[in-house]
Amino acid sequence: MVKYLSLVVCLCVGLVSRAQQFYNANASEYNTNEKGIFMQGYDLVSYFTGPPEIGKSSTSHTYKAVTYWFASEENKNLFIVNPEKYLPKYGGWCAIGVCFSVVDSNYPSGKYKVDPLNYEIYHDHLYFFYPENEFAAKKLWSQNKDSFISQADSIWRVMTQ
Repeated sequence: MVKYLSLVVCLCVGLVSRAQQFYNANASEYNTNEKGIFMQGYDLVSYFTGPPEIGKSSTSHTYKAVTYWFASEENKNLFIVNPEKYLPKYGGWCAIGVCFSVVDSNYPSGKYKVDPLNYEIYHDHLYFFYPENEFAAKKLWSQNKDSFISQADSIWRVMTQ
């Protein structure tokens, strides 16, 4: 009986641990690593000007207590002039994940991990998505973008109050 109970406890701990890998209700408003670097160091301006690039710490800039890395001084300066133009929606968390309870009631809406190379620019806004090889978030998103944006915008306002 003790062995069985131990096995059940281990399985439950494993499931909770796995769930926290992709969803973290207590995560920061912004998708940063433990050092406060946004979006794994990807240069936000590069999403709008060409293929996404990883920035460098030598061309970093801090805005609203978040550190952003840039691939060039030019990109850094573009960001400094108009940061809101380049900031992704929903703090860089998965756009579908923010409105997940609307999509699937088995999952709470919230801050789901993203793949920095799984993104879309739509109506001049940058959106990130969960890794496609694990869940087809971007494909689901593409089926009804405007509706998901409306839902996510409403939920995100509540989540960040």
